[in-house]
Amino acid sequence: MSLSLNELESLAKRATWGAGYPWGLAEEAGKGARWLCVYGFDGIGQLASLLQKSLADKPVKHRPVSDVTTQVLQANDQLCPLATGAFLSDNAKNLGTGGCEIHHVANPLLLLPFAANIALLNNQKMTVQCRDSLVSTNGSEVSKNSNTPFSGKEKVVSIRRGGKMSRLVTKQRRATADTLSIQVLTRFADRTYAPATADSRLLGAGAGLQDNN
Repeated sequence: MSLSLNELESLAKRATWGAGYPWGLAEEAGKGARWLCVYGFDGIGQLASLLQKSLADKPVKHRPVSDVTTQVLQANDQLCPLATGAFLSDNAKNLGTGGCEIHHVANPLLLLPFAANIALLNNQKMTVQCRDSLVSTNGSEVSKNSNTPFSGKEKVVSIRRGGKMSRLVTKQRRATADTLSIQVLTRFADRTYAPATADSRLLGAGAGLQDNN
């Protein structure tokens, strides 16, 4: 399926909110999914996969419990990439020259938009690495050394300052995704819509007492 970038961002944001995330992180998820799709990554599929893990049900278990100055981020359970990315962005100025390692993070590809934001905040390139796969960004451009950067099963992801912008990816004008991923996001987004009632219809929802025929 093909969506406009605005459609994608709106759907991703509402789906994340419907999955139980606070509105601030839902907005970040929408922007992040859009960013990923612009640079040819499967932002829709990755977000759909994350929301199905229900990490928002117990958010405290999936937030970083360590500081970026320790050079290791981990949680009491699997790390949520949205909470982790927001934490890294908030502490962008404290990220040491050696960067940090992120242990047991779900869907690590979702960290890339946050790395791009850190690059903009620090006016410096950032590199995210999972095993042999590298993605570098200056915030507005992206370079990667592999067609499949992260498998989603890595135990350790590193983020550090610097990087080479040698193989720039082509920006996309629309988002593409498999039908199943769109259905997953739509199902979560539907949770945010209140069902119509007789009173709400009288106040203007739907046709009310008017016959449209």
